[in-house]
Amino acid sequence: MDPDSRTPGPVQPAVPDVSADGNIAASWSLDDAITVAPAAGAAPVISRQHALCTLLAAEDIRGSDLLGDGSGLTLILGKVTVSDALLASPLEYADTTDLVPPALTAFHSRLAWVAVVDPPIVAACPATQQPVSPSGSPSDVEASPSASTARVVPYQLIVLDAVTGTDGLVYAARTNNPCAAQALYGPDVDTLMVTISVPWRLISRDPGGLFDTIALTVRSCDDFGDGAYATSAGEMQFDVSRPIATCGSSKESDQTLQGPSIGTPVATTLTHAATGFDDTTTSTQPEPSSSVSADGALCAEAFAEGPNAAPVAASYPVTVNDLRRLSGGPPPGIHPFAVQLATFPGNDQAAWCEVKTSNGYLISAVTPDGVPLDGVQNTTSTFQPFPAAIPALP
Repeated sequence: MDPDSRTPGPVQPAVPDVSADGNIAASWSLDDAITVAPAAGAAPVISRQHALCTLLAAEDIRGSDLLGDGSGLTLILGKVTVSDALLASPLEYADTTDLVPPALTAFHSRLAWVAVVDPPIVAACPATQQPVSPSGSPSDVEASPSASTARVVPYQLIVLDAVTGTDGLVYAARTNNPCAAQALYGPDVDTLMVTISVPWRLISRDPGGLFDTIALTVRSCDDFGDGAYATSAGEMQFDVSRPIATCGSSKESDQTLQGPSIGTPVATTLTHAATGFDDTTTSTQPEPSSSVSADGALCAEAFAEGPNAAPVAASYPVTVNDLRRLSGGPPPGIHPFAVQLATFPGNDQAAWCEVKTSNGYLISAVTPDGVPLDGVQNTTSTFQPFPAAIPALP
């Protein structure tokens, strides 16, 4: 992709001795842990434009979008050196995936493009002198709150190897922990991750029109969620988070593609969004709309997780009284599900749902709190459109 026309202005406070073309005239060091030295005439293999596309698609140290409203960015070409001790202890998160990021490699006077960005959070607490561990590397030990000094600017440096373009890291400078005993924390390093729009192909379209099945072309080291959404015009973009490193193998991942909101049909004609680095300042990946029908939302809730998880093929709105009338007999009714409805007001919204399963389709009524009703589920091998009238019991 091409860099967004709203490429941000320079970072503030400004990086010293940087020219308009990104060359740095004198070495710039932070935290005794990273140094950006002049390129000294070394020519990059990766062009400035290529580097900017890559770095604008990068994620910050928290795994969030790199730039927000009003963020600054200064792009520098220089020779980068990072403390080996710091590289040996990258930032660790309570990861919810099984993905293991590639190991960080040494940076010793390596020619690199460096995007210096504004901190995602500017701490308001006074900073203090950070102690150094016996090994001479920066530590995360909290400093005494009594030795207060000027506030530290917590720059983030997004580093990309300017020769290969396939290696890099994210460096978060030391800063004061927001109001946690006035202590300093960091610096931190982590794997350079970028947001990439990946190719996909259409596998099948459901007869109900509410979802399709697509296959993504991804790598085994990619991180991404489940489910995809097309815009009302039928454009579909699917983003993954991928390390800037040689990692994983190519594979396909099947995903359920839905319309812009639950219960809205997928457009008849689908178009493929641009692939590659998602380097715009705002993501164009479609998100589910907040405009959702009540019956569609109930069906989605009832079949969202666990052994019942399935995409919604159709929904039909009913009330609790509608279902009670179907149960027969005196109130609350003789059908087994009548007990589940006993505590709900008669005008509360309920729903009939049809969902796609591995064996065909499942039809079920659900309660106003999104729970499938007992004894009213029916399976079919083919899609069955709901009739114009309230569905009868299976």
